[in-house]
Amino acid sequence: MATSGQGACDGTDAGVRRYARRRPELTVLHRVVREHKATLFAEAEARSASGRGYPRHVRDEFDKYERCGILAYGLIRARCQSCGDEQVAAFSCKRRTLCGSCAGRRMTEITTHLVNDVLPVARYRQWTLSVPWRVRALLMVHPELVGRLQRLWVRILATYARRCARDLMAVRGTPLPRGTPLLTGAVVSIQRFGSRLTIHVHLHGVVPDAVWMRAADGTLSAIDVPAPTDDDVAQLVRTMCRKMTALVDRWQIARGETDPPEDADELTTLMKADFGAAAPRIDEVPTERRPGRLAALCDGYSLECRPNVAPHDRRGLARLLRYGTRPAFAQDRLTLENGRVVYALPKPFWTGQTHVVMSPVEFLRRLAALIPPQRFHCVRYHGLFSSASKDRDRACALAPPVEESDDHRERTDRSTTHSLLRNHASATTPITTGATATTDPERDAPYRRRRRIEWARLLRQVFAVDVLRCHCGGERKVIAALTRRQSPDALRRYLEHIGEPADPPPTAPARAPPQTELAFPAPTQASTHTEESVALDPVDPLPDWDAHFAD
Repeated sequence: MATSGQGACDGTDAGVRRYARRRPELTVLHRVVREHKATLFAEAEARSASGRGYPRHVRDEFDKYERCGILAYGLIRARCQSCGDEQVAAFSCKRRTLCGSCAGRRMTEITTHLVNDVLPVARYRQWTLSVPWRVRALLMVHPELVGRLQRLWVRILATYARRCARDLMAVRGTPLPRGTPLLTGAVVSIQRFGSRLTIHVHLHGVVPDAVWMRAADGTLSAIDVPAPTDDDVAQLVRTMCRKMTALVDRWQIARGETDPPEDADELTTLMKADFGAAAPRIDEVPTERRPGRLAALCDGYSLECRPNVAPHDRRGLARLLRYGTRPAFAQDRLTLENGRVVYALPKPFWTGQTHVVMSPVEFLRRLAALIPPQRFHCVRYHGLFSSASKDRDRACALAPPVEESDDHRERTDRSTTHSLLRNHASATTPITTGATATTDPERDAPYRRRRRIEWARLLRQVFAVDVLRCHCGGERKVIAALTRRQSPDALRRYLEHIGEPADPPPTAPARAPPQTELAFPAPTQASTHTEESVALDPVDPLPDWDAHFAD
């Protein structure tokens, strides 16, 4: 029997690439986490006031990443129905920060859903907002303030788009009646990281260069707005600076009267100790901008507008969305040199820095600060693209149709028919699965039901690898699932049979902090031990410090 990706037949299909299981235990990140995770938690417990250290969701992030992709914790067996070739795949952690594989899967799934099922045909561009360090320090420890700022930011951009649309229609000689609703939307990605593995809370928004007007029969018609100019961007950043400064000031005043002190949160205290003393001087970045770059600065607030993508350039739109939902760092840029972690920057920083060198514990401490809080949505939808919008179904119907292969549609239909029938058992209209959209008679608009995208499809889109398709042309079926908790003996026997390690990689215990070498004077014959002068002799036992200071 072929195992772990080793084929049992000689037939090959040139159009299908062989799937190779990733081995996270061989990466630099996994090694650093295994060897220094316990030390990180022990130091955090010693530094925190209550002795608890990091909260549970931060610990779970590290613990589940350590088990992600390791066959010794559980696996899935898939066998080809034609040749009997078997493939195994380990379970994933499904976390958002440490694991690059799971974060990349989330990025691809969100991008595919937005491009294929949500965003209508229009010109899109990316807006990026950065805030000064004074506000950034508040955003990294108070997630509720991030939501208020990004909602205000989207409202300012929506007001600008509506004003441009009304001015354009007035110039064309067909002014819009007063009070005509103009609909727009945005997809905002909240990123908590910078290129140097530092906390840098900033916003990326994919906004259409169009607004939609609702007709009497409920249909939506698009009005393209002109591209912004440098003067428009400068005016927008001044408006944002004024309104956001007032919002932060009001929030601080209200919070000072009602909220508990900041030291009540353990993670807040640890993050301040790690990054508060070495806050980068962001406001001293050179303010010169090349003309035509569509970027402006105002009192530390930075607004940048990238060129748009064509209406039917769905690949370009996917690139914009992937940039905002990408993982926090790239694992292939990590190396170990002389016991220290070296992270290569994607491009030189404005100071000329090209690498970040730090100790392993300091590296893990930075990653712990980048983990978002619980129930914190890093991708948010506004306006026409929000689930609360009554016109979302009609906007989604304007997205271009997606052509899928027959074999993938068949597998998707089998996996989603049961859930669709269960969720819509009371509906009187027929349900059509697959790529064809259904019809809702109450709104007279096509509606595409969201369903979880299979991992096999995502791997095929990103790496051109079909995991469920054997190299002989047959289709693999899942035949068993083995876990370390429910069937440890069967899992061990199977791993030993296929030649894989049956035990997970060991985790190192917590290490004591390095002791500073002190230059003590050499002992002499005249040296004496008294209460006024206590000298440490290398051959003498350590004194009783408690009794000494008690006197």
